[in-house]
Amino acid sequence: MSQSISPVQFAKPEDLVQQSNLAFYLLLRWLGSVIDLLALGVLVAAPFAIHAVVPDYVHRNPAYVATIFIWVAAAILYFPVGEAFWGRTLGKLLTGLVIIDRAGRRPGFGKALLRTLLRLIEINPFLLGGIPAALAVLASQHRQRLGDMAASTFVVRSKHLKMAMTGVPFSNLSGAGAPPRPMRP
Repeated sequence: MSQSISPVQFAKPEDLVQQSNLAFYLLLRWLGSVIDLLALGVLVAAPFAIHAVVPDYVHRNPAYVATIFIWVAAAILYFPVGEAFWGRTLGKLLTGLVIIDRAGRRPGFGKALLRTLLRLIEINPFLLGGIPAALAVLASQHRQRLGDMAASTFVVRSKHLKMAMTGVPFSNLSGAGAPPRPMRP
């Protein structure tokens, strides 16, 4: 089921981010990151697993060699393509999150690439895991990690974006036990 993301007309992205309980929001972002790292792990591990089971004479086949490059390209482009064209990756899709720019649209390739480059530092399982990203989200006014701040993007719950697009007032919203927050003028 494809969802199109159109510009937010009834709320600012900064307001949409504030609609969820902070702990629940952090949990969704963390869970989305874990799912994405697992998906990325599959993309990286698949060529090695395939290589181990195919006979040696296949390894020299040009078609087989091309598939290795396809797997590598898929791993490299996983975040920028998913975020640029759909506003989400598999992890964000499964956790109900979406990435938007200040106008409420998908971020586009440049912003998605910038988010991805900073993700290498912020959400690196070999360094500090997602701790730098979580600290940035906690410390920032609009719950953004460094990649979001640099790219002027926001990660919001897709149900809140839908409500904003349809004009449902946020006084009726209570993100996971959080008290309703009024929209800013």
